[in-house]
Amino acid sequence: MRCRFSGWVLALLFVMGCSSSSDEDNETGSVDPKEFYRGGSRLQAHVTTTAEGLSWPTESRDTWHDSTLKKGCVWEASGPDGAFTCMPQDLELVPNREQGFYFDAACTEGMYAARSPLPSGPLFVKKKDACGGFSSIHVVGEHVPTPSAYFHDGTKCVATQLSPGLVAFRVGEEVPAGTYVRGTLKQRQTGPRISAYFIEGEDGSMQFSHLQDMLQDTACTPVKASDGKSRCVPMGNTTVRSLASYLAANDTCTEPAFSDVCVKTPRFAVVPAEESCGPSATVYEVGEPVTQLYISGGEGNCRPSPNGPLSGSVFGPGVEIPASTFLEAKEARLESYGRLEVRGLQLDGSVLIPSVLHDTQLGTDCKFGEDMSQKLRCFPDSDLSSLRAFFADSACTHPLTLVFEPTSRCVLSSPSRYVLERTFAVDGTPRYRAFHPGPKYEGPLFTGNNLGGNNPPSCRPLERPSGLIAYKVGAEISATSLVEGTRVRD
Repeated sequence: MRCRFSGWVLALLFVMGCSSSSDEDNETGSVDPKEFYRGGSRLQAHVTTTAEGLSWPTESRDTWHDSTLKKGCVWEASGPDGAFTCMPQDLELVPNREQGFYFDAACTEGMYAARSPLPSGPLFVKKKDACGGFSSIHVVGEHVPTPSAYFHDGTKCVATQLSPGLVAFRVGEEVPAGTYVRGTLKQRQTGPRISAYFIEGEDGSMQFSHLQDMLQDTACTPVKASDGKSRCVPMGNTTVRSLASYLAANDTCTEPAFSDVCVKTPRFAVVPAEESCGPSATVYEVGEPVTQLYISGGEGNCRPSPNGPLSGSVFGPGVEIPASTFLEAKEARLESYGRLEVRGLQLDGSVLIPSVLHDTQLGTDCKFGEDMSQKLRCFPDSDLSSLRAFFADSACTHPLTLVFEPTSRCVLSSPSRYVLERTFAVDGTPRYRAFHPGPKYEGPLFTGNNLGGNNPPSCRPLERPSGLIAYKVGAEISATSLVEGTRVRD
């Protein structure tokens, strides 16, 4: 089975799904994607719709559009007991026990420093703790003409001077209820062991938040575990993740080091790996605190790092936890909309999570993107891409797509059925074309471009790197043959 993990893009969590290249052994269920991301009377969801009735989340910087404020927003935790507020992302941040400007020598009263003149109308700022504490929105308070200024660099608080042109303001009162949409975290789907939590807005909007493993008492996310199966692996405030691969916890550079400055008492240590068929994870018990990090230089070179970790913030690995400890997430076919099928995961026998769209006619997962005429189409999701930068001839007229042989533990079958070519419009919007892959190519490689017209080709030989596999680009798939979508706010 060839797996390509992809995410249903929501602000709080990427729910990782894997759609098989075969329909055999898939679980079946029924769930409406609208129940995972639905607009309300004030918050509008960014979705892509089709003529067959599909409503699918559109990738967007802002998860929601606040129709009252006429700007985007995302949910952020704003109080105990699962309270959330949909906060605009363009709010200026005022430091709260983290890096930034302060009024006092202890760096406890955050300063809003901005360039004059300020824009007209009501002004708001956001306070948020460095370690993901509750966010709050406040009005901009009084102007302080010549303040004593201090700067916290993350470790210490030192006196400083504001740059010319900056003016200082105190933080005023927290904005009253109703200024922004409030939400509450609620459990909606549950099995014997796994629960699915959603944020329900006071205006009737709703968004999937996360999965909770009640046996392990931790939030979790489905990824491929060390046994090759998709499992709900721990995440969130119970978990520390491995540092950069060249940093180690021991003097032989054989043990990974784990850290998260905001997790003080972790129970799980996770080594994520981006493999050629998607992300995977190995989970350990948390080992002893590390007081010295080591740097691996390759070929057995292991030396102490000159930058020691903060006391108690870095850990070594304990015993590896068997992958079977974590609940398996089985692939499921959930709902059909014409030739597009919603696929996802089934956990604990009853919890269903949509994750990908599958084009049953092409036999592959697909994602919506603009074609060359700016129409939205569900293009095949592919491991193969063509940048029109690699060619089989010295005139750079016969394009190739390049891939590398997999070196990870994950086993791949044949390469993707299709090749994607991506270009960018003047405004940065990506545009796509889809092709069939041609035969495998073993000949010489060239790189450059051939713009045609009066522009001479710029084409030069390219040395073939070890492990490289090249395919010729075959016939183009007509964009009009793909499922068309329309972006709307719902």
